[in-house]
Amino acid sequence: MPRPVTHLSLILVLIAAASYFWNPSSNTPMDLTGHSQHKALAKTYLTNTRSWAYDAKGALAEILEADRASFYSRKQISELSMPHFYSHQGNDRTWSAVSDRGTLYHRAEVLKLDGNVTLSNDQSGAQLETQKMKIYLDTRIAISIAPVLATQGLSSSTADGMVADLGKETITMAPNVESIYVQPKP
Repeated sequence: MPRPVTHLSLILVLIAAASYFWNPSSNTPMDLTGHSQHKALAKTYLTNTRSWAYDAKGALAEILEADRASFYSRKQISELSMPHFYSHQGNDRTWSAVSDRGTLYHRAEVLKLDGNVTLSNDQSGAQLETQKMKIYLDTRIAISIAPVLATQGLSSSTADGMVADLGKETITMAPNVESIYVQPKP
């Protein structure tokens, strides 16, 4: 008589173990690496992409281009290869930023640029070079907490960080600012 009870309890233990490992919504799947790789797959891949954004009056506000864009729907981010960002406020106030890599955070409206970042004022020719920068798209503020080199003509300034207001066309560099000013020839 104890034999059927042993078989029955063994079957129940096996069923419980199988349901634990085979439950797809479980927090501990058997194949942890495969499960995490599945989560990290991009929903959409685009090559040679360009997007335009317009303000409330219908004027062009910004353009974002990239050689390649990978959109991850779960995190609502796009990873960008060779991004080019252009900020427009009329024909006389435009900025452009380029880098090796970038991440666009769609919900927060933040563009994070990494690797050989150059921010240029297209009218004055001034350039800021750094390795990392964030551009807050809703306020048009660019921030870098990495060392920055600003150049315009033969003059240059270096600092350990900067804040650029693309709308007001102002750049604040700090801390540890050093500058070399070369007076233009008449």
